Parts: sequence; C-alpha cells; structure tokens
Amino acid sequence: MPRWAAAARSLLNMGPWKAPQTESQDPKFSQLGSGEPLPILPVEIWTTVLRFAVRLHGSLAEDLPDYFSNCSSEEGNPDPDPGLPKDRAVLIEVCSAFRNIVTEISMEYMLIRSEKDLEHFANLAICVRHTSDGQRLGDLARRIDLHILGHYKVQHLSTLLQYTPNLLTFRICNGGNKEVLARLPRQTMAALMMHGRNLRRIDFASPAEAPSLQDLVDISRNLHFLKTLHLLCIHSYPIDRETIVKMPTLRFSSLETLSLGLIPEIGPIVPPTYSMTWDPLVALLSKAPAQQLPNLHRLETDIFPSHAMHFFTAHGHKLHTLRTTTWTAADNLPTALKYCPNLKDLILSHCGGHLNFTVPTHHPTIQRLCIAPMSQELSREAPDRIFRYVVVDPVDELLQVLEKFDSPAWSELRIKNTGTYTGLHNHHVWLNTWWRRWNIRGVVLCDKDGVSYRDTGTEGELALNNILESKAVLQKHLVT
Repeated sequence: MPRWAAAARSLLNMGPWKAPQTESQDPKFSQLGSGEPLPILPVEIWTTVLRFAVRLHGSLAEDLPDYFSNCSSEEGNPDPDPGLPKDRAVLIEVCSAFRNIVTEISMEYMLIRSEKDLEHFANLAICVRHTSDGQRLGDLARRIDLHILGHYKVQHLSTLLQYTPNLLTFRICNGGNKEVLARLPRQTMAALMMHGRNLRRIDFASPAEAPSLQDLVDISRNLHFLKTLHLLCIHSYPIDRETIVKMPTLRFSSLETLSLGLIPEIGPIVPPTYSMTWDPLVALLSKAPAQQLPNLHRLETDIFPSHAMHFFTAHGHKLHTLRTTTWTAADNLPTALKYCPNLKDLILSHCGGHLNFTVPTHHPTIQRLCIAPMSQELSREAPDRIFRYVVVDPVDELLQVLEKFDSPAWSELRIKNTGTYTGLHNHHVWLNTWWRRWNIRGVVLCDKDGVSYRDTGTEGELALNNILESKAVLQKHLVT
C-alpha cells in the first residue's frame, strides 16, 4: 500500500484495508480508476486526508524558526518529504476530484526547483478554481520558495507574483554557486513592489540574486506589512558619500525580525561596492533611531557588527531575542548586551576552533540560552574520537565560558542536538556531568525539544541525578 494511503487510513482510524468482493455486494465502496476500491466519503473528509498526505508545512510561517520551540514539525521549520512530488503526481491521476483538491493544496506553498516548475505554477495561478466563487488558484498561495539552479525566465516569476495577491512569504535561494554575485533582476523587484504589498516575510538567501541597498530602500518604502527580513548579503552599496547622505531613511515600520546571514566570499576579485561585514547596513539603520525599526524585537546576525555598536545603543532596548556567532562576537557581546535591558533569549551559534569569546558576568533579564550548531545539515556519522574533537570539546569549552555568566531570571540552557550536533546524545556521561553542574544553579540543561538531559545515562547515573535534584530543591527551599 502506498505510504500516503496508510497515513490516510491511520488518520481516519479505518483499520486494515479490506477490499470488498464486488461493488454490488458492498455499496459503501466504489471503484475509482484502476487501483484498490476506495470508500465513498464526503469531499471535506478526503480534503483533510489529502492535506495530511501532500501538504507542505510552513505555508503560514511569517517568522524564522524558533530555537526554543518544542515542536519538531512546526510551521516555521518545513522539512519536505523527498517522496512528496511523486505522491502528488500519483494522486492527481486518481480522479478529477482528487486532481482539484491536490492542486489547490499544492498552490498554498510552492516549492519551485526548476524552470519547468516555475512555468507550471505560473500557468496554474491564472486558472479559475473549480468552485463557483470565481477565485483564481493563485489566490490560495501563501508561500513561494525558489531553489532554481539554472536559467529561468523572469517573466514567469513576474506572472506568478502578479496572480498571487495573498502571498505572505517569498524566499529566493536560486543559484548553486555561492561565489557568483549578481543583482536581483529589476523585473523581479518591480513585481514585488507592484504585487507584493501583503508580504510578511522575504528571504534573500542567494548571492546570485542579491538585493542592492537601493532595493532595500524600495522595500522599506513600499512593503509596509513586512515583519521578517533575511539577508545573506547586499549586492552593492553606494561608494560616494554624497549619494549615501541623500539616500532616504530605511524605516521598516513593521519589521519585527531582522536576520543577517554569513556573507559569502566573492572571488577572485571583490568589487568595491560589496561589503564582507554588516557594519554599513546597521549604521544606516541607526541613522534616525526614532523613525527606524520601531517594532524590532528579534535580531540574528552571523557576522557581529563589531564597529557599529551604535546600532545597539539605538535599538538594543527593543530586542527580546538575539542570535549571533561565538567566533564573530568575540569580546564585543558584553558591551552590546549592556544596551539590551529587555533581552530574554540569547542564541549562540557555535563551531570548532579556538574560542575567543567572552560573556558578561551578569544580565538582569535573560531567561533562556541556546547553543546551536552553525550547520543545520545532518552530518554523516563520524568515529567517536573525531566527533569528540570536532563537536564535544568545542561545546564543552563554551559551557565552561558560560559558567561565568549569571542572570536571576535564567532557567534554561538548551543544546540543540541537530545538524552537526546530532550525535551528542551518545555522550551521556559528559551530558550527565554538565546536567548536574547546571542543576545545582537552578538551570535546566535540555535538548532541542526541551527534554532535560537529566534522563540521559545509566540507571546508576539517573538515580544519582534524582538525589542531586532533591538536594538542589531542598537547598533552594532553605534559602527562600
């Protein structure tokens, strides 16, 4: 039985599949196509079943993934099943009703990997739905992800944007070569300004189609509902001071999350208009603080703006969440945190190498800290000795640094065992040792799902953990 069929039957609690002898003997079933007999159910139920089987999670995600979410299949963390395209192709051949349902579900979140996909969805967006309400299929679209490696016709993308008026998220990750720098096509930019007025999130995640500073100015002035902006790099900045002075203010009046990625190195010759740091951008975002970023509460930066501390003096008090990297923050983080009196969550992306990183000894409001791998891609299983050298030892070094930090509100330290950190659960003795050390301080050491590392280890270690936890609770009670 196909995987989707088993999942559908499980969802409906229909039990094992038992085909009737003939259609006349059992009127509850009818033959659809040449496959197994299917139950006659209302279209609403089949819509629910098919959504379970072929829907891409993430269509409604207006923000970046939450590092402290305990849900592994959240809207903000889509993880497409490799078999999904095949499932959809099979289902639309079952009958016209299935074709209509699956097509409408597919339009909600379009994952486009080729010129053929783009042309297909552009043509579908124009079509009128099978219902009588007169809506087009494009009206159903909430999210578009572009992952096209080769050439494509920009006109198809412009058409798609024109007929998707309810689009919320637009992600552009085209181009496979990270060393090729090219500007976002003007036709694409014009279509976004004309038809993307309802956009809540934009991700520019490719240097092959990177926005210029002028493009960001246009986005700031025209997309008034934009809440989340991710940038991998800026294609070009003005190099003459007069142009910069005359440039309109970057306001981003509704922006809540600003994410600044790890700027790729462009070789072999770097143009003078290209910057390898985020300092020029954050400086421009701090030019008129009273008018800029009034709703900002989350900042992520893979390259810490070490020479633009005035960004934190201007906007630090707005931040509730900050993510940065240990190797770029270095000794600048304590100074920046002084200007973030309302910060609640601090995420540190970490990798191996010499750790030149410091933390403040005290912060009044931080409640949760997270250590995350820089790479979220699942790495191949490595020999224990190599994994310890590459992953365990660097994390251990960072944990020792964090022991110097204190906050009266601090209650959770999360190590996200994803990507290159996936194998951490196998080092239960090391995890148990650290769990005990943090437990004494009243801080829960837990994994990516918020599950305490207390339960990692042998029976003897778990028994000792129970004793230590009871002792910690008693000591805390006596103090209060």
